[in-house]
Amino acid sequence: MKILRLVLVAVLLLPIICVGAEINPADQEAMSALIKKKEANAKEKAQIDKEIAILEAKIDHKPPPPENPPINYLQKFATDYNLKIAQSLTDKNKIALPALFQYVHPAHGGDSAQIDIALSLSHDIGSLAAGFTSEYHYNNASTKLQDSLALGGKLDAVFGPNTRDGQLVRGAVAYKRDNLVSGDGVIADLVWFVAIPGWHIGDFYWEWGNFLVGRVEPFVGLQEEFGNGAKAFKDGNRVSSRVGISLKASLFPDYLANRLDLDISESYWRHMQTSGGFDLYEKNQAYSVASLTYWLNTGSDSSGKLSDKEKHFGVSAKYTYGDNPSTSQFDADMWTFGLSILF
Repeated sequence: MKILRLVLVAVLLLPIICVGAEINPADQEAMSALIKKKEANAKEKAQIDKEIAILEAKIDHKPPPPENPPINYLQKFATDYNLKIAQSLTDKNKIALPALFQYVHPAHGGDSAQIDIALSLSHDIGSLAAGFTSEYHYNNASTKLQDSLALGGKLDAVFGPNTRDGQLVRGAVAYKRDNLVSGDGVIADLVWFVAIPGWHIGDFYWEWGNFLVGRVEPFVGLQEEFGNGAKAFKDGNRVSSRVGISLKASLFPDYLANRLDLDISESYWRHMQTSGGFDLYEKNQAYSVASLTYWLNTGSDSSGKLSDKEKHFGVSAKYTYGDNPSTSQFDADMWTFGLSILF
């Protein structure tokens, strides 16, 4: 499995090496100008569509469409408060795996179910963004038991000239209930999502020919968890340093209409202080994830190509290996296939 981890890290770093020498600040400015132009064109298109609808109604001798269409309050709430549904959102910035649901009914043996889902809401407060986060991870397969729930809040701050080139720092505190290991307790994180604009690391997409379009996001952080113990696990706490890197890429975007996504991540924990049942943890823990998702949505583009905002429902194959103390998943070495949801 060490070889697998080396391969994962190599795949994560190869695009950085390939594109690092081609970065041009003028290209970033040109991209920002094109994004603004695209937004202006979208507003103009909306106005044109409105005028066409009025003329069509007049030609067909029908009443004109309402000047102020009914408000979809659920959609408005989701937009105003940045509603997100994914697999894990406490740590992730924009690279987030979709929520995953799986049910297995084998010919021999018992049924099993797996659920990995997270929900978050956030709202801007001046230069900060405050929000609510929740995560639930469950697996009742006899060799893969997991049952953890986290409910809490987060606070995001961006340091730098703007949200694109700046450094995002996230603080999060949550109540955690782990029915199998640490019991009831609190988990707190302080995470810095590293951005290096000159290398296209962070909130920057890059292209690698017609093979993939993707982005890389590393992070470093600190974490502390308290638990009162479940079953034979003694109450205690642990303080850990953390580091990780994630890659999200759309494979063959021109040929597959931006529907096939590859997600790879590697995370490491170094436990600097432990007590109680947390003494049973190894001092160094690592967790690897590789996921392939095919999105089933219909794109609004005439070519059928999906935008990232249109990716909501799909099917995924995911491989996990190692220990994730944040979600109380240990000794993982498994493949998962199931329905994916991302908002």
